[in-house]
Amino acid sequence: MCFDLFEDVFRSYHFVDFGNKIEECFLKILLKKKLSVKYFKPEIMLKRKFCEVCLDDFALVKLIGEGTFGRVYLSKRYYDNATFAIKIISKKASIRRNHNIRISVEKRCLLMINSPFVVRLEACFNSKTHVYLVQTMCQGGDIYFHLARSKQLSNNLARFYIAEVSVAIQAIHDVGILYRDLKPENIMIDSSGHVKLVDFGLAKIGVRSPFKGASTYVGTPQYLSPEMVKRENHGFALDWWGLGMVLFEMLTGLPPWYCDDNVEISRCIVEEEIDFSITNINWEAQSLIRCLLQKDPQYRLGSQNGLSDIKSHSYFRYLDFGKLATKQIKALFVPTLDGDFDIRYFDNFFTSKPISKLVF
Repeated sequence: MCFDLFEDVFRSYHFVDFGNKIEECFLKILLKKKLSVKYFKPEIMLKRKFCEVCLDDFALVKLIGEGTFGRVYLSKRYYDNATFAIKIISKKASIRRNHNIRISVEKRCLLMINSPFVVRLEACFNSKTHVYLVQTMCQGGDIYFHLARSKQLSNNLARFYIAEVSVAIQAIHDVGILYRDLKPENIMIDSSGHVKLVDFGLAKIGVRSPFKGASTYVGTPQYLSPEMVKRENHGFALDWWGLGMVLFEMLTGLPPWYCDDNVEISRCIVEEEIDFSITNINWEAQSLIRCLLQKDPQYRLGSQNGLSDIKSHSYFRYLDFGKLATKQIKALFVPTLDGDFDIRYFDNFFTSKPISKLVF
């Protein structure tokens, strides 16, 4: 293949591996661009193992999520009907709020992380007005959706999810990334019932310490750590605080110290201890939550030895993390799905909106 001939085509796209469909995908592109197949040399494309993609390669099926800067759609790839979640981010909105750097951070993070419990970036490309991130589709919805329906999770199910999330956090830390946005909305469930972390826009790359490496004040008020509230330097210990916050919410239905006053929440995070007397959390879970929600990050579980500290806690005494890390433990909840386009685990507020009414 003559790369000079296609230079103008390749310049505007990001290339990603789509598996064993390289030739079929590329032939389709040639036809779409009305370029002669005589320039197609499979050995070069297979060596790169990359192919060109753009929005024309996908059909947007349903809106499944929406945020400040864009929307997420259940999408179908035309040539093989494979499903993905495409996050479509407005460049104008991002630049207006000075958050355009978050798009680059999210892309870099997803390319760096290799974990079965972190969403996979399948492709990314851009137009004049939007950036498109093509990611693994997680048909089970997010933990927040399930908490809204069932109010709280069983102890066994919460333990399973928290264990998988802790493995994901360690994988994120291993490549020098601080996540900084652990909350139920960002913990997705795939079709087999396993978790996947999403949304790395608030992450910090290049962190190497449990206690320093980042200083920017970011996050959702209910889930901030004491060091974040006090605007201090923070490191990996911050994510282990988030793990404790999420475990508490899974078991009770609300995060600790929840109220509508963000100032009061911040005060409680820094000053107040958790009152377990109004909960039915068992003593082992209480112990783990207390260890994770230590105000001083120096004494917080996970701050010294990461995942090893978490695994050693009695809450996980009967859990084989070796099997769990390779998905050899069957999920306790497997979503009931009627095909690849079933969106029953996503909020009807989003899914009821017709695609034709949405502006890109």
